[in-house]
Amino acid sequence: MIDRLKDLWLTRPATFFAWLLIAVTLIRVAGLGTSNLNLGPDEAQYWWWSRSFEFGYFSKPPFIAWMIGATTAVFGNGEIAIRLSSPIAAAVTGWFIFLAARRLYDGRTALWAGVVWVTLPILHLGASIISTDTPLLMFWSIGLYAFARLIDTKSPLDGALMGAAIGFGLLSKYAMMYFPLGLAIALVLSPKARGALKAVPLLVAAVMAGLIFLPNFLWNAANDFQTLEHTQANAGWGGNLFHPDELAEFLFAQFFVAGPILFGFLLFGLATLKRRLTEEHRGTDLLLLGLGLPPIVIIIFQATISGANANWAMAAYPALIILVTAWMVRAGRRGLLIGSTAFNAGVGALGLLFLANFAIVDALGLSNAIKRVRGWPDQVAEIETYARNYSVVVVDDRELMGNILYYMRDSGIPVKSLDYNRRVEHHYEAFDSYDPTQYDRALLVAKYPQYLYSYVEFDTILEVGEVSRDMGVACPRRYFLYALLDFNPEMGPEDIPPPPEDFSREVEGCRPY
Repeated sequence: MIDRLKDLWLTRPATFFAWLLIAVTLIRVAGLGTSNLNLGPDEAQYWWWSRSFEFGYFSKPPFIAWMIGATTAVFGNGEIAIRLSSPIAAAVTGWFIFLAARRLYDGRTALWAGVVWVTLPILHLGASIISTDTPLLMFWSIGLYAFARLIDTKSPLDGALMGAAIGFGLLSKYAMMYFPLGLAIALVLSPKARGALKAVPLLVAAVMAGLIFLPNFLWNAANDFQTLEHTQANAGWGGNLFHPDELAEFLFAQFFVAGPILFGFLLFGLATLKRRLTEEHRGTDLLLLGLGLPPIVIIIFQATISGANANWAMAAYPALIILVTAWMVRAGRRGLLIGSTAFNAGVGALGLLFLANFAIVDALGLSNAIKRVRGWPDQVAEIETYARNYSVVVVDDRELMGNILYYMRDSGIPVKSLDYNRRVEHHYEAFDSYDPTQYDRALLVAKYPQYLYSYVEFDTILEVGEVSRDMGVACPRRYFLYALLDFNPEMGPEDIPPPPEDFSREVEGCRPY
C-alpha cells in the first residue's frame, strides 16, 4: 500500500491528489455530522436569506444564500445541510489550485501546492462552517487557473472562464475586486503576464464578468446601495486612524491562518526576494506575486488604520501558497514542506476533536472562542415557551435575531426586528422590521434592555422573565423578556413610562454577547 501511494505520488500526481481530495472531503463532511457547533449569527442570517432567492442582500452579495438554498432544498434545514456546500467548495478550490500550479510550474510543485492548500489551518475551520470566503476562494482559484491557461492559449474561451470566475466571485464577496487589481499589478511586474493578456480574451473576460455581476449591481441600485454602504461602514474609518496594535494582531494571526512554518517561510522568501527570482521562473513568480499582493497589502493598511479580521486577506493565499510552495520545492526544502503539512494536518485533526467534544475546549480554557456557537437550541426553546402566549417575537439585536429565526423556524410564530434608534443598520431592520400596528401582543427578547424605556409607543411594558445560559465563561448569556402591550402611536417623549426603581441589568465586568 505504501509503495503504491509512493508510486502515485511520483508518477501520477493528479491521481494522487484527486484521491487525497476525496478522502479529505469525506472526512470534513463526516466532521459536520460529529460537530457540536450550533449555527453562528452570520450563518443563521445567511440561512434566512436563502429562504428567498434574491440578487442581493443587505450586507453581502447573494451567492452564499444560493449555496445554502441549494443544499437545504435537497437535504432539509438542518445544520449539516446548511454547511454541506462548504467542504465541497473547498475541494473544488483545492483542485483548481493544483491545476493552476501545474500549468504555471510542474506536476511536483502542483502536488505540493495542493497538499499544502488543503491542510491550511484556516481551511479546517472554514470547511466546518459556511462563510462567504468559501465561494470567494473557489472562484478565485478558478480565475487563477483560467489566467494560467491564458498565458499559453490566448483563447477567448479561457478569457470567458476567467471573466465568469470574476463575476461569480463578486457575487460571493466583493473582495473579488482584488483579482482584476492583481491582474493589473501582474501586468506591470511580469513580462509573462503581459504576454498572456491579449485584447480579445481580456475584453471577453470583462464583458462576462460584467454581465454576471450586473443583477447584483441593479439590486444595489434599487436598494440605495445598502451592501456597498455596509461594506464601507464595516471598514470603520472613523476616529483614531492609527492602530499599530491592530496591525500586529492581524500579522500574528496570519501564522494561524497559514500555519507558522509556511507563513514564516513566506516572510523569509519576501525578505530574500531577489535571490528567489531565478531566471527560469522569474515571470511566473512575479505574476503570482502581483496577484497575491493587493489583498494582503490593502488589508495591512486597513488593519493599521482601523483593525482587520484574520480572514480578510484570504484572497491573497491562492497565489501566495503556490508561490511559496514553488520556492520551497526549488530550494529543496522538502523537510519544511513535510513538517508544515504534518503540523497543519494535526491542527485540523485536533479541530475535529474539539468541535465534537466541547468538554475538551472548556478544559483547555478556550470556552470564550465558542460561546457564540453553543447552547442555542435549549435557550431558544425556553424563549419559545414564553412566545406561545404572544402574536409576535420582537428582537433588539442582529445576532440574536438570526438564531431565534433559525431555532424557532418550526414554531409558526413571527419574529421581527426592533430598531431602537430608527436607523437601519442590518438586514432584519431593513426587511423584517417590527410594525406594532400588525400585532396586538409582542414579546420583546432584549439583549440591550437599557434602551427599552426610550421606546415610546406602548402604554404598558411588563417584565415577564429572563433567559440565561452558562457558556463556560465568566459572564452568562442573558436575555430579558418583556410584554409590549397597548400600542399608542400618539405617545410623546413626556409619556414614556419610567423604568422600575430597581431597574438594572448590568453585571459587573460583563458585556452582552
